[in-house]
Amino acid sequence: MSRDNEMGVVYISKVMNLTDKHIYFGVPTKLSTGHFGAFEVGDVVTITYRAVDDSACAFRGIIVGQEDRYSDLCYFVAKPSLKDVTRTQMREYVRGPVPVNTVLEFTFPDYPVLEAVKHRVLPCDISGGGIAFFVPATTGAKVGDALRIQFQLPGSDQVVSATCRIIRVQDVVNEGIDLMRRVHLAFNSISERDRQSIVRYVFRRQIELKARGQL
Repeated sequence: MSRDNEMGVVYISKVMNLTDKHIYFGVPTKLSTGHFGAFEVGDVVTITYRAVDDSACAFRGIIVGQEDRYSDLCYFVAKPSLKDVTRTQMREYVRGPVPVNTVLEFTFPDYPVLEAVKHRVLPCDISGGGIAFFVPATTGAKVGDALRIQFQLPGSDQVVSATCRIIRVQDVVNEGIDLMRRVHLAFNSISERDRQSIVRYVFRRQIELKARGQL
C-alpha cells in the first residue's frame, strides 16, 4: 500500500478482518526499512493486493478509523465496490525487473563435463514462469539448450535454484560495441517455495515502481 502524501514510499500490511462494509488491516510497515508507519484517520491510500486468480488488483480509499482488535491496533477502510477495483496485467505470471547488482550463475548440464563451467551474468527480468538475462554472444546459448541456474533473490537471503530451457534468443548491441544475446528461459523444474517467493518479489517490485511513477 502507499499513501498519497508520500511519493515513492511503499508499505506492507496484513488483512486482519473483512466485514460487509470494511476491511481491517494491521499497522503497515515500510517495505524498505521494516519500520512501522504512523497512519492517521483521513489518510488517502492506494491498496494493492493479489487476487485469487493471481492478478494484481488495486483500489483507492480513505482510512476511516482505527481500533484495537486481536490485541493489536488495526486501521480500516471502506470496502470498495467492484467498479472501483482496477486490475493490472492478466497473464499466468507477471514479469518484473531485477536489480542490476543481482548475479546469476548457470551451467549447461547437457554439455560434456569439461564444458559445464559456471557463467556469471546479469538478469534483466523475472517471473514465476521464467527469467531473462544478457550473455555475451560468444557463450553460444541457443534455443532448446537446457540450463541449470542459481541466484540470490533480491532483498532476501533465499537462494533460488532451477533447471530451465531456452525458449528465445535475441541479438542486441551493448553500448554500440559488444554483441550480446538476450536469453529468455522457461523454468522446467523449480520448487513451489522458490516460485512463490519470485511471484511475491515481482508483486512488491511492481508496487514500488508504481509508487515512484516508473510503471
